[in-house]
Amino acid sequence: MWRDLTDEEKQEYLNEYEAEKIEYNESMKAYHNSPAYLAYINAKSRAEAALEEESRQRQSRMEKGEPYMSIQPAEDPDDYDDGFSMKHTATARFQRNHRLISEILSESVVPDVR
Repeated sequence: MWRDLTDEEKQEYLNEYEAEKIEYNESMKAYHNSPAYLAYINAKSRAEAALEEESRQRQSRMEKGEPYMSIQPAEDPDDYDDGFSMKHTATARFQRNHRLISEILSESVVPDVR
């Protein structure tokens, strides 16, 4: 364990740590100066500015009393049902057919020959 090591053994680990720390800091400095990272930072700042502008516009619309979104009903050009559903149409046809069959098969038209 760390507590059981001598100062010389601890110093070896500390030296290795310091060397890796310096190498890491140099690689991070190189990365932060790379064109890819700089392009990322520019894109990020533009996106944040666009979000802030959109938020500002939304806030000004709210202050003016304009709604953020308005929902309008879509008009269906194939909708020609004139207020009658398929159920209403089927019921009307059934009743008409039932009445016609009753007239055809009534006692006055077809006498009972039994």
